Amino acid sequence: MIIPTGGKKGILSAINMFKSMVFKEWIKVRWFLVLYLVLSLLATGYIFLRVRHGFTFNGAKNYWYMVLFQGLQWFRHLKYLLVAGGVLLAIAQYFPETVNKRIKLTFHLPVNENRSLLMMMLFGTVCLLICYLVVFLVFTGLAALFF
Repeated sequence: MIIPTGGKKGILSAINMFKSMVFKEWIKVRWFLVLYLVLSLLATGYIFLRVRHGFTFNGAKNYWYMVLFQGLQWFRHLKYLLVAGGVLLAIAQYFPETVNKRIKLTFHLPVNENRSLLMMMLFGTVCLLICYLVVFLVFTGLAALFF
């Protein structure tokens, strides 16, 4: 629990500490998020290149028939990409805290450890949801273009 002492000044101190912890998390995971977003967008592009290939060689009607009646899952690679993003972010977020048996910075702050861990998890979840939203919008836009 954050210990606000001194009234309004203590609350502002707690808010600044929260901002500092969010900034620390952002510094740790920003390049991993950029890498994951770029790889996700490239994978989405690859999926639709394969769809274009299927349209070209099988015809649009036959490809649509394969999707509807033969169970062709043209988006099956996307589910592995989402899991890989979660694992990548988890490693990026928690591995630096455990290297060389260092004591985590969060244990030195006047914040409850459970609350700071929850804040770290919430930050990672929000970052992943933003990345998923971008990939979903690109995927939906390309699907509307193709189908």
